[in-house]
Amino acid sequence: GQHFTGVCMISDDAGKSWRRSGEITVDTPRGVMEPRIVETAPGQILCLFRTKGGCLYQTTSGDGGETWSASTPSPLPAPESMCQLIKLQSGNLLVVWNNVSSTTQQPRYPLVAAVSRDGGETWGEPLVIATETGGNQLSNHGMTQLGDGRILLGISHYRDVRPMTSDLDLAIFDETWLSEKHPLPLT
Repeated sequence: GQHFTGVCMISDDAGKSWRRSGEITVDTPRGVMEPRIVETAPGQILCLFRTKGGCLYQTTSGDGGETWSASTPSPLPAPESMCQLIKLQSGNLLVVWNNVSSTTQQPRYPLVAAVSRDGGETWGEPLVIATETGGNQLSNHGMTQLGDGRILLGISHYRDVRPMTSDLDLAIFDETWLSEKHPLPLT
């Protein structure tokens, strides 16, 4: 019976010492997995995390991560798969995840992006970055915003063929694309 909880490690002295925050918990099977956090305003933190609950779950902290609200389902359907969450240079939030409700790890596609302009209270329409079929997967991705504003997304692209292969796909886009509605080719 695995059942995970989440915590933050907090330092007030530039990393010389650390203390543990209150726990982030959820009552779904396996619990809290792969939490992603962003500071939405000074001392205000949003956390999205993977569960077996058919969606990403969320919690917030109003005291810099010391304590956490009760975890609740987010409006973002998801399989048991991680998301990526960053605060953009504009102050908006960007989440990338597999947009399908499932209590298993399948399917891990499509891979979509959505923006929140209100600190995670609501999310815009999911835009498809890439999709797959069958046992193939688009997951375990990493994301950062470059100094020029472009967003770099690395995607583990698993192909369910023998011999098993996994490629690293890269997508580069900007916040303007997120507000438009057209397909984004992988590079």
